[in-house]
Amino acid sequence: MNYLRVGRRHLLYELKTVMINFYIPFFGMVFPLILAIFICNAIAKDVPVSIVPEVKTKVVLTMLPMIGLSSLFLGEVSIFTMEVEKNITQRLEVFGFSKVKIVLAKYYSLMIFMLLSTAVYLIGTYIFTKFLIPDIGGFISVNLLMIVMASMLFLIAHSIALIFKRFHISYGVSMVIYFSIMFFSGMLGLRPEDMPSGLRTISNMIPYSYVDVFYNIWMGKSAHYYGYLQSLIFLIGVAGVMFAIGLKKKWY
Repeated sequence: MNYLRVGRRHLLYELKTVMINFYIPFFGMVFPLILAIFICNAIAKDVPVSIVPEVKTKVVLTMLPMIGLSSLFLGEVSIFTMEVEKNITQRLEVFGFSKVKIVLAKYYSLMIFMLLSTAVYLIGTYIFTKFLIPDIGGFISVNLLMIVMASMLFLIAHSIALIFKRFHISYGVSMVIYFSIMFFSGMLGLRPEDMPSGLRTISNMIPYSYVDVFYNIWMGKSAHYYGYLQSLIFLIGVAGVMFAIGLKKKWY
């Protein structure tokens, strides 16, 4: 399994790169926390008291994917595209770092940041919203699903960087995808079930839009997985195709 390992210094270098990019800690850690708390407190005034805990829990789970979107997706696009554009990756290869190790170090560092941000997010939102305590198995399952989906977005982000190789183009494309996913997943306020039929069809193709499935898993209840699994397979397929295209592109 040596091919899955990266050097400690290399990993620390990537972690430092993540943390000094202000927008990644802000949009990947601070912003989701603030937004979830604000929405929970706002909605609590407009729904019956008996369902407030359930509504707050669903809001928390709706905003949870924003962490992976901001870190593994936007983070990889911005950091890796900049390095490709400035030939930093070429210099790393000259000093003996293989492409596989470079990608793995970035993935591990962004995943560490995502897991840390998730812990901060869940602790912070619980303190201020008192969402429903999850079933242990449900808690683990939801977070594993978030990791899988964020990993697919990482592959897409990496591929976007290699396809376009220019920061302003890659970042522009990634922002369109970022806000589209947020919109169709209900993170911007309009719930998928309230969308017109055409938009709802698109929403059904995005795994993050299945908040009710996440909620049922979270609470240890039975859930209808068919639609969610279809959307997850679709995301995996898109990531696989784009990554295959990205592999054919030169880094410099």
